[in-house]
Formats: sequence, C-alpha cells, structure tokens
Amino acid sequence: MMSQQKNELEPVKIGVFIPHEVLQREGLTDREKIVLSAVYQLYKRSGECYASNPHLGRWLGISSKEISETVSNLTKKNWLKRRIVYKGKEVDKRYLIPNLRRMDIKKKQYRGTPRMGGGYPPKEVREREA
Repeated sequence: MMSQQKNELEPVKIGVFIPHEVLQREGLTDREKIVLSAVYQLYKRSGECYASNPHLGRWLGISSKEISETVSNLTKKNWLKRRIVYKGKEVDKRYLIPNLRRMDIKKKQYRGTPRMGGGYPPKEVREREA
C-alpha cells in the first residue's frame, strides 16, 4: 500500500496529445477535451485506464475536485464509462473507458482492443499475463 501511495505522489512527466477528433468536437469544454484525451492516452497505451483523480489532477494541473466533476460530466454526456471494482465494501479500482465510437476513433488508429469491452488485450499485456 505504501508503494502505491509513493507512486501517487510522483509528478507525471509526459504531455497529453489531443486527437483532432476530440479537439474539433463541439459541445465539450476545453477541460473536458483535455481530460478525455488524457484518459484515452492511458487507455490506448495498455487497454485500460485506472488513474485516480489526484493522479490525473497532478498530470493536468487541475484539482482533484475539478477532475471528479469533469469525469462525471463526461460520463453523463456518454463520452466515458466508469467501471468500479469493489474489494469488500471498499472501492479497489475505478476504470475509465472512453467511448471510441463517439470519439470517431477508427480501429486502424487504435492499436489495442479495449480490455473492459471484451476482446483481447494488446499483445504486450497478454505476454505479461502469460
């Protein structure tokens, strides 16, 4: 548990790429575009995104409360899905799943298959699990 907290406090040293499908989208605020792109970037990398609000907040320079509100708004607008895994009565992990259809992301552009959506995880994830 202590190592997880240590990782949560380390600064994030990568930028966020905003796909043109998100950048040019009307009906999303700038903050929603940034958060959605960050979630998509993490999701694209490994087939899942379970970053916490504090982690996303440090990465993007936004407070945890604003991240929470933005994630809720994106969920209500059907841009994100949340999947919560419980350990007993406590939340173990929260997965954020971008709606690739709504984002108009074609399969050719996406190198992995969404883990939470059924199907196979990316090859490097399958190799780690074997």
